[in-house]
Amino acid sequence: MARDITTVIEEAMIAELEKTGLFKQLDSLGRGAPDNVKARTYPMASVYFDGDNDDTDRASARPVPDFYYTIMIKVMNRAHEKDSARDAYSIMDEVRDLFNGKQLGVDGIEPVRLVRRRILAYVAGEITYGMRFRVPVVLAPIR
Repeated sequence: MARDITTVIEEAMIAELEKTGLFKQLDSLGRGAPDNVKARTYPMASVYFDGDNDDTDRASARPVPDFYYTIMIKVMNRAHEKDSARDAYSIMDEVRDLFNGKQLGVDGIEPVRLVRRRILAYVAGEITYGMRFRVPVVLAPIR
């Protein structure tokens, strides 16, 4: 059975993040173990498909809808922890540089672009940032 492009892109993003060694915990938000089941180790990241914007004409010679993926990055804000020297901003900069302008080795996609970084939550010292990336996907035209 052919793998769907949504999962292929998500897995490619996770594989690229794994190579960096930035995260002690890394998974797919949709396919990983629930947060309440696993112990948290920081910094951590989760990747997930965040929707699409398919306003292209599928009858055109080259329909290219935009898929969106978010990488949630969680860090613990504790000054006494050894890893606090690598702050969330420097991690986000490295992640941005890892993906911007790259095709991830996946056929049928155009270069990835960061479209937004924002804080998602701050609870009991845990800071969660979201980085949303746009991935244009070249689809086969409908005949």
